[in-house]
Amino acid sequence: MSASELREKLHNYIDAADEVKLIEIYKIIEEDDAPYNYFAEDTAMLYKRRDSYLSGEGKNFTVEESLNKIRK
Repeated sequence: MSASELREKLHNYIDAADEVKLIEIYKIIEEDDAPYNYFAEDTAMLYKRRDSYLSGEGKNFTVEESLNKIRK
């Protein structure tokens, strides 16, 4: 499908959409354009945790273990 065909289909869909659908479409578009602003410390912590996980050094929990911890 070409870009012009896609634009036409989207225009037709938006023209016929109810208010709820329009709000949902708008939110998707706005979230896609929102920049992710992480502080350097946050980014460093995330990479450290990722590296720990990938190397097998970090302690990992199953979904069930996590849920049990949360419930306690």
